[in-house]
Amino acid sequence: MLLSIVLGIVLVGSVLVTLRYARRVRELEEESDDSDRLRARLAELLTGVARALKGPPPPLTLHDWSDLPRVADAMRGELEWIAGIDARAILDAPEVWPAVLASARAALAGPDAVAAHRARGGR
Repeated sequence: MLLSIVLGIVLVGSVLVTLRYARRVRELEEESDDSDRLRARLAELLTGVARALKGPPPPLTLHDWSDLPRVADAMRGELEWIAGIDARAILDAPEVWPAVLASARAALAGPDAVAAHRARGGR
Protein backbone atom coordinates (compact mmCIF):
# COMPACT_ATOMS: atom_id res chain seq x y z
CA MET A 1 0.00 0.00 0.00
CA LEU A 2 2.71 2.45 0.96
CA LEU A 3 4.65 1.46 -2.13
CA SER A 4 1.70 2.21 -4.41
CA ILE A 5 1.26 5.61 -2.74
CA VAL A 6 4.94 6.43 -3.26
CA LEU A 7 4.81 5.24 -6.87
CA GLY A 8 1.68 7.35 -7.43
CA ILE A 9 3.41 10.43 -6.01
CA VAL A 10 6.48 9.80 -8.16
CA LEU A 11 4.33 9.28 -11.22
CA VAL A 12 2.35 12.47 -10.61
CA GLY A 13 5.57 14.38 -9.96
CA SER A 14 7.18 13.12 -13.15
CA VAL A 15 4.05 14.01 -15.14
CA LEU A 16 4.11 17.54 -13.71
CA VAL A 17 7.80 17.90 -14.52
CA THR A 18 7.21 16.61 -18.04
CA LEU A 19 4.35 19.06 -18.54
CA ARG A 20 6.50 21.91 -17.23
CA TYR A 21 9.34 20.99 -19.58
CA ALA A 22 6.96 20.61 -22.52
CA ARG A 23 5.57 24.10 -21.85
CA ARG A 24 9.10 25.53 -21.63
CA VAL A 25 10.07 23.80 -24.90
CA ARG A 26 7.05 25.40 -26.61
CA GLU A 27 8.03 28.83 -25.23
CA LEU A 28 11.60 28.41 -26.50
CA GLU A 29 10.36 27.29 -29.92
CA GLU A 30 8.17 30.40 -30.13
CA GLU A 31 11.12 32.61 -29.14
CA SER A 32 13.25 30.89 -31.76
CA ASP A 33 10.57 31.46 -34.41
CA ASP A 34 10.38 35.14 -33.43
CA SER A 35 14.17 35.42 -33.67
CA ASP A 36 14.15 33.75 -37.08
CA ARG A 37 11.51 36.16 -38.35
CA LEU A 38 13.43 39.15 -36.98
CA ARG A 39 16.71 37.91 -38.49
CA ALA A 40 15.04 37.37 -41.87
CA ARG A 41 13.52 40.88 -41.80
CA LEU A 42 16.83 42.50 -40.84
CA ALA A 43 18.61 40.54 -43.58
CA GLU A 44 16.00 41.77 -46.06
CA LEU A 45 16.53 45.37 -44.91
CA LEU A 46 20.33 45.16 -45.08
CA THR A 47 20.18 43.56 -48.51
CA GLY A 48 17.94 46.41 -49.68
CA VAL A 49 20.26 49.04 -48.22
CA ALA A 50 23.29 47.38 -49.85
CA ARG A 51 21.51 47.26 -53.21
CA ALA A 52 20.47 50.92 -52.88
CA LEU A 53 23.99 52.09 -52.00
CA LYS A 54 26.04 49.76 -54.21
CA GLY A 55 23.71 48.86 -57.06
CA PRO A 56 22.74 45.33 -58.02
CA PRO A 57 25.23 42.65 -56.97
CA PRO A 58 26.90 40.37 -59.51
CA PRO A 59 24.88 37.28 -60.46
CA LEU A 60 24.56 34.59 -57.77
CA THR A 61 26.14 36.80 -55.09
CA LEU A 62 25.13 39.20 -52.34
CA HIS A 63 26.83 42.41 -51.32
CA ASP A 64 28.87 42.45 -48.14
CA TRP A 65 27.07 44.30 -45.34
CA SER A 66 30.08 45.07 -43.15
CA ASP A 67 31.03 48.21 -45.07
CA LEU A 68 27.54 49.73 -45.32
CA PRO A 69 28.15 52.42 -42.66
CA ARG A 70 31.32 53.55 -44.46
CA VAL A 71 29.62 53.52 -47.87
CA ALA A 72 26.64 55.48 -46.55
CA ASP A 73 28.93 58.00 -44.85
CA ALA A 74 30.96 58.50 -48.04
CA MET A 75 27.81 59.02 -50.08
CA ARG A 76 26.38 61.41 -47.51
CA GLY A 77 29.60 63.41 -47.66
CA GLU A 78 29.42 63.55 -51.44
CA LEU A 79 25.78 64.62 -51.35
CA GLU A 80 26.60 67.38 -48.86
CA TRP A 81 29.44 68.49 -51.12
CA ILE A 82 27.18 68.43 -54.20
CA ALA A 83 24.49 70.36 -52.33
CA GLY A 84 27.04 73.06 -51.55
CA ILE A 85 28.20 73.47 -55.14
CA ASP A 86 27.53 76.76 -56.83
CA ALA A 87 26.96 75.47 -60.38
CA ARG A 88 27.16 78.95 -61.90
CA ALA A 89 30.58 79.53 -60.30
CA ILE A 90 31.84 76.22 -61.68
CA LEU A 91 30.60 77.02 -65.18
CA ASP A 92 32.27 80.43 -65.00
CA ALA A 93 35.60 78.96 -63.81
CA PRO A 94 36.89 76.35 -66.28
CA GLU A 95 40.08 75.97 -64.26
CA VAL A 96 38.14 73.98 -61.62
CA TRP A 97 36.54 71.61 -64.14
CA PRO A 98 39.31 68.96 -63.89
CA ALA A 99 38.98 68.86 -60.09
CA VAL A 100 35.18 68.59 -60.32
CA LEU A 101 35.46 65.79 -62.87
CA ALA A 102 38.00 63.95 -60.72
CA SER A 103 35.64 64.14 -57.73
CA ALA A 104 32.75 62.92 -59.84
CA ARG A 105 34.81 60.00 -61.19
CA ALA A 106 35.86 59.06 -57.66
CA ALA A 107 32.26 59.18 -56.47
CA LEU A 108 31.16 56.93 -59.33
CA ALA A 109 34.00 54.48 -58.64
CA GLY A 110 32.89 53.97 -55.04
CA PRO A 111 33.79 54.87 -51.47
CA ASP A 112 37.36 53.52 -51.65
CA ALA A 113 38.08 55.76 -54.63
CA VAL A 114 36.53 58.73 -52.82
CA ALA A 115 38.76 58.12 -49.79
CA ALA A 116 41.86 57.83 -52.01
CA HIS A 117 40.86 60.96 -53.93
CA ARG A 118 40.47 62.90 -50.68
CA ALA A 119 43.78 61.54 -49.37
CA ARG A 120 45.42 63.07 -52.46
CA GLY A 121 43.93 66.45 -51.51
CA GLY A 122 40.82 66.32 -53.69
CA ARG A 123 37.37 67.28 -52.50
